[in-house]
Amino acid sequence: MSSDYISRDVKFDSTVDSTSIPVASLTKSFNYLRDFEVTVKEVTDSAFIISGSRDQKRVAMLQEEPDVKISADLMSFYPFYFALGSISASATPPHTIEVNSTIPWISLARTLDPVESGESALLYIYKAKVDNCEMNLEQGDIGKIDIDLLGTGATLVAGSADSSPDYTKHAICFYDMDIAIDGSTLPEVSVFSLAVKNNLDRRLSVSTASGYRAYTIREGGLEITGKIGVGAKALGMLESVLERSTEHTITAVLNKTHGTNVTGTITMPCVFFSEYPEKLSGIDPYEIEINYEAMPPSTGTALTITTSTLLL
Repeated sequence: MSSDYISRDVKFDSTVDSTSIPVASLTKSFNYLRDFEVTVKEVTDSAFIISGSRDQKRVAMLQEEPDVKISADLMSFYPFYFALGSISASATPPHTIEVNSTIPWISLARTLDPVESGESALLYIYKAKVDNCEMNLEQGDIGKIDIDLLGTGATLVAGSADSSPDYTKHAICFYDMDIAIDGSTLPEVSVFSLAVKNNLDRRLSVSTASGYRAYTIREGGLEITGKIGVGAKALGMLESVLERSTEHTITAVLNKTHGTNVTGTITMPCVFFSEYPEKLSGIDPYEIEINYEAMPPSTGTALTITTSTLLL
C-alpha cells in the first residue's frame, strides 16, 4: 500500500467547551484550503542531577499543547467571526460580525488516506480558539486568510472528515475591493491587510481533575492592526501620520460579481497611522506601506464587519 497519503481532508466546527464532540458533527470546511499545519507539543522539563552520568538526566512530561495553522483562499469575511466572537446570522443578509468578550471554541479533524494497516487516519484537535486571523489582499493576486489556533488537546479517533471543494465558487481577487480613508476611496492600493490578535493564554491548574491539559483558554487583550500600500495620494497619508490623530476611518468595501456574488464591508472608525516608511529608489514607483492600528471609538467597537454570505 502507498504511504503517500494522497487524500487529505480537514473539517471543523464551532463547539461547546467539551472534549467529546463527535467527528460527524463537524460540518465546516474551507473551500480552497492551501495549508493545514498541526504541531502537538508534549512539553517536558529535564535536568542533569547529582550522581547521574554525563549522558543521563531526569525528564518529566508536563502539559500538552496542540497548535494549528491554516492558510486558505479568501471567499468572504466570515472567518473573522471565529476571531471576533459575535455574529448576527440573520435569515436575510447581511450578517454582522463584531467584537465579543469571548470567542467560540472550535474542534478540528484531519483525515489522511490511504493509511497503512494499524494506523489511525483521523487526528482530532479539540477545544481550540483562534489566536490570530489575518487577511491579505495584494495587487495581481487572490485574497488569502491565515489563521492560527491554540488547542487544548489532541487525539486519534475513528471516523472521516471528508470534504469537497465547490469549484464553481471563486476566491476574492484584488479587483473586488475598494479601500477608503475618511470617506475618500484610494485610487492606487498595492496591498491591504487586516490582522486580529487575541493574545490567548492556556490556563493550567494544580489539579488532578484538570490533568496535564489546559482547563481553559483565556482571551487576552484584542489587537487589530494592518497595513495599506498606497501609491497616489501617499503624501496625504504622510500628513495623517504627522497629525498624530486617532480619528481616521478605514472602510473596505467588497463587491465580487464572479463565481457567486459576495458583498461585504469592513469598518474601523477609529484608526491611528503609526508609520510612514518612505524609500526612494531610482525611478521605481513611489509606493508606501503604512501600518495602522484600530481602537474603539467613544461608542461602538473597533471593528465591524458585514458579509452577504457565510462562505469559507
